[in-house]
Amino acid sequence: SFLDKCEDKHFNYAESGCLEQGLVTGRAPLGYSLSRCERVLSGREAYARIRASIADGDVIADCPWAQVIFRDKPREGIAVATVVRCYGLLWCLNPCRVRMCELGSTRSRVVYGTLDGHLLQGEEAYDVTIDNTGQVRVQVVSVARGCGVLGTLAMPFIAPIRHAFLTTAVAQLAGAPERATQRQFSPR
Repeated sequence: SFLDKCEDKHFNYAESGCLEQGLVTGRAPLGYSLSRCERVLSGREAYARIRASIADGDVIADCPWAQVIFRDKPREGIAVATVVRCYGLLWCLNPCRVRMCELGSTRSRVVYGTLDGHLLQGEEAYDVTIDNTGQVRVQVVSVARGCGVLGTLAMPFIAPIRHAFLTTAVAQLAGAPERATQRQFSPR
């Protein structure tokens, strides 16, 4: 299967942890773009529900044009595939691997990075935190750039799809009924 083949692939970028740098500084590392979508909720129940979704790898579901498929429950080193229908024309199957999975009482997240064969280079994170007042912040963050000539040329067309993907994921994790459609973010 595709996920079996991902086991032998290598990360296609050298800047391991580039996402963490973007989260700490609020800026993308040189040459990358940072995209972030977030929602603020409240209550321990909201945190527990989103934490369970992250723990099960249910980070984007019930979306007719995008899916994230974990080989098994998220943990460091397992293969991940993102499947995205681009502009209603073609399906793209993208290889990734989990870099970090943290399931805590106040913060839970899964971070995966792109592998050889992906049009992008970078990392994506599904992150939820709860503070001592019960405020829950759920965010989906991506640090990416085009990979190679084709990925670099395709980046202006990929960027709107990436934004729709992040918007849909954060809405679904937050339990919101609305989700982005690619058409809302398609270049004109």
